[in-house]
Amino acid sequence: MAYRNRGIVYRRLGKYEEAIKDHTKAIELNPQLVLANISRGISYGKLGKHQEAIQDFTKAIEFNPKYAPAYHNRGISYGRLGKHQEAIQDFTKAIEFNPDYAWAYHNRGLAYRMLGKNGEAIVDLTKAIKLNPAYAWAYHNRGLAYRMLGKHEEAVKDCTEAIRLDLEYAWAFNSRGLAYQGLGKYEDAIVDHTKAIELDPEYALAYNSRGLAHQGLASTRKP
Repeated sequence: MAYRNRGIVYRRLGKYEEAIKDHTKAIELNPQLVLANISRGISYGKLGKHQEAIQDFTKAIEFNPKYAPAYHNRGISYGRLGKHQEAIQDFTKAIEFNPDYAWAYHNRGLAYRMLGKNGEAIVDLTKAIKLNPAYAWAYHNRGLAYRMLGKHEEAVKDCTEAIRLDLEYAWAFNSRGLAYQGLGKYEDAIVDHTKAIELDPEYALAYNSRGLAHQGLASTRKP
């Protein structure tokens, strides 16, 4: 237990290599220590080692087939590998065992969106918001799904709520700017893209988006 607990502390401190070493020792002492497998899997995922993460989450599921966080975390790793259908299956299992799992609804919504299934994404993201009304990411990602469906007004509303919940959410500012562009409100878009850049000066997409907004604004001023 001591190795497992210290490993969890290391993981929360962002010391993933140290966490993996401690969890590995804990698993050697007790191979059925589910939380050690879960925490080591999360650490592998943070290091981009998603195959190793999937192995740990799968082992945890073998020991406890009804443990929702194991399915949820494995789904995240599948998503990182671009295996969105497998991710959806795991998020669905997580929801089956924990119907109030807002994070699982959110991530299943993301997976649907990555597959171009924006209607299904909106349903899941709406459920996540119902379960957690302060979930800024869910509002932002639902806004993205609305924008992909051409529902720019709805997108602006969701991104605005995400910003209200997190005033430093650079992605939400940029996404709202793109929605404003969809509505032809280029000056509003430029303000939002500029704010996104102020919050994250290395946000390349925001610079590109602002450039498009300037082009759109110039096109409306041509004689």
